Amino acid sequence: MAEQNFFVRNALPLFIVFLAAGCYGLAVAHGRMEGPNFKGLIHISTALVLLSGIALMFRAESRA
Repeated sequence: MAEQNFFVRNALPLFIVFLAAGCYGLAVAHGRMEGPNFKGLIHISTALVLLSGIALMFRAESRA
């Protein structure tokens, strides 16, 4: 039944997308890469990196 959940089925791709977007945002916010920099980008990027870890933890808990 847990396999029917969208977040459980797609936890690994979501992890990759959230981690990549978060790392890119953090690099832009710190001036290491060029890109759209705005106030609050560092907070959004940090939340995406944390959300990527939560996606994998949610997958592990749902399969147990």
